[in-house]
Amino acid sequence: MAKRSVENTQKKQDMVKSLIKDNPGITMNEVGKRVRQHFGTQLAFPKLREAFMSSGGTLGKQGRRKGSGSKPGMPSRKFGRRKSDRLAARLSRTLGGLPQHIVVVRGDDMPETHQFHSRDDAVTFTKRQLENGISPASIAYYQRQAIEVSIGI
Repeated sequence: MAKRSVENTQKKQDMVKSLIKDNPGITMNEVGKRVRQHFGTQLAFPKLREAFMSSGGTLGKQGRRKGSGSKPGMPSRKFGRRKSDRLAARLSRTLGGLPQHIVVVRGDDMPETHQFHSRDDAVTFTKRQLENGISPASIAYYQRQAIEVSIGI
């Protein structure tokens, strides 16, 4: 095992500088791993960071690492942990997937409903129906909106 000394620390810092010089896009994590592989011991984090930054290395976005908090086999907390929260999230996803725009065309037998995800598609369809001779009185356009209902218990 290498003895802790100023000389060893300096050698490690020199290696950090040479690694960054040879590989400008290398991460600080990778530099630390290579120093540990070469010397058998790691360079203290403050010394590693100091050498990394002074030799022109750039740190990535700081904060939580990607994917932290999601362990394999654990349920996602995105939609809540309680059964009622999961049901509400499922309902929201289902309603979010429904079309926003509905055009109803009254035909000979029954009204026909046509569903669209954009208003432009609904307008294009309606224009096409008018060009085909359908009466404007036989066409209705609806846009889905949230309904708020208060319930007294």
